[in-house]
Amino acid sequence: MIQSDNPLPKKRFLVESPVLDKLEDKFLKAAELIKKAIDEASPIILKHHGDCDGYCGAIPIELAIDSLMPRRSRDSWRFFRRMPSRTPYYDYVDVLKDLTSYYRDIVSGKVPLLMIVDSGSSEQDVLALKKARQFGLKIIVIDHHEPFRLEGKIVVEQIVDVFINPHEVGGDASLVAGMLGTELARLINEDCSKNIEHLPAVSGITDKSSGKILEDYLEVARKRGYDLELLKALGKCVDFDAFFLGFMESGLVEDLLLSPINEQKIKTALMIPEIRERERKTVECLKRYSKTEKIKDFELVSVKINELIDLGSYPPQGKAVGLFFDSLKEGKVIVAGIGVGSVTFRSSLPDFNLNSMIGEMKKRFEYAQIEGGGHKSAGTIHFVDSSQDEIMEFIREYLAR
Repeated sequence: MIQSDNPLPKKRFLVESPVLDKLEDKFLKAAELIKKAIDEASPIILKHHGDCDGYCGAIPIELAIDSLMPRRSRDSWRFFRRMPSRTPYYDYVDVLKDLTSYYRDIVSGKVPLLMIVDSGSSEQDVLALKKARQFGLKIIVIDHHEPFRLEGKIVVEQIVDVFINPHEVGGDASLVAGMLGTELARLINEDCSKNIEHLPAVSGITDKSSGKILEDYLEVARKRGYDLELLKALGKCVDFDAFFLGFMESGLVEDLLLSPINEQKIKTALMIPEIRERERKTVECLKRYSKTEKIKDFELVSVKINELIDLGSYPPQGKAVGLFFDSLKEGKVIVAGIGVGSVTFRSSLPDFNLNSMIGEMKKRFEYAQIEGGGHKSAGTIHFVDSSQDEIMEFIREYLAR
């Protein structure tokens, strides 16, 4: 058996973390499910959000799986596939595609293992996950977004085999998917970990992690020869390439993230000037056409993002709102990027909770078909465009409380 040939690493995690310790049993269960799927030659489907954090979480797991995979199976896409997704959730379209691709395996008894990284915790994931479960798929979700709850229980956790999310043990979104995926990869096969130990820092910086957990992973990366400038450059370049790759399967992101440091410096040097110039122009545009209003002791800065950012251009609307938010002076501020049937938020207010606001909106405007979510201080609400005026009125009313 593969398990007996691959003992667990002596140093369980790369950093000291009470949250990781509390998730240890979940990590071990996920590692055993993965090893069992490899041992039984069952198909493995690895889906992940198509941004830097998603790639940094999924690539280490892919490397660990590949290192244990029998040579005869490594070139077979039917045995293992890693697929990025632009949507930050496992859509119903995704599950239909996966079930269709692996239907013959399912009916023949080779039921796939489905892994979802950097998404999978929201209400929007529930139907697709239930559909996968209906066909017998084993499911592992590795995510750091606040999970959807009903009556105090995490809904997705009741559906899947293993749910790894820091929120379920008192943690928060700072323990990002790149950190979780790297730690899981080390438990699958520690021998593959030496070339991936900088990835938690890359994803942490890019996904706005903070606190001791980020500092500890930055120290791990520093010992591997990475300074802060290169880590930031890698994150920007991965997000840039990932945007244009969309759901396309490609080895270019792995090439960028896993090349020797000298090669990474050369590759990022080509791209960074162009990325920074695009970002600069975007921020200046949003500043010019934004509107600021005072609400209580903070400012609401709104901008009609859909009128300023083309759907196919970089940075995309969500990232543009984040860059605009980062460019503002420190203080109490909420940025609202108003799109077609959507509002994207970034907030510096400690008491602001986007997911709580969405929950109240769903009760108030059942006809508006409200969906979305994200982190407490950053995410997107979707609704029918005709309801935009009353949605914005409610948002101002909610914030004024």
